[in-house]
Amino acid sequence: VGESITFLGWSGDAETIVRGQSLPLDLFWRAERVAQESYSVFVHLVDANGQVVANADSVPASGLFPTDRWIPGEGMRDRHILKIPADLAPGDYAIAIGMYQPATNSRLDIGASDKLTLTQVTVR
Repeated sequence: VGESITFLGWSGDAETIVRGQSLPLDLFWRAERVAQESYSVFVHLVDANGQVVANADSVPASGLFPTDRWIPGEGMRDRHILKIPADLAPGDYAIAIGMYQPATNSRLDIGASDKLTLTQVTVR
């Protein structure tokens, strides 16, 4: 993510999600160098039209471990709880993640884009 943070991977049981439930996702990051700013992480549930229908944005570790405090070489587990709206239409959705600077909403590059699609999920 940018030049100072690497996305290492994720874990979570995200094949089928029930409306009104919550989906915990663990994201794993590593600091490559000292970040000059504190970034927020976004986790978005996105419909087939690219519309964000649910999100779980926060500073890593529920706000307890801002990126500008990460030590180079240090790994970080970052849990996000994505709440699925009870009135969401059943169907297929994508889970996308990324980082952004809250003051400007400018996103950091993660791979070849400013977001990364982790997986596709079915909402029932």
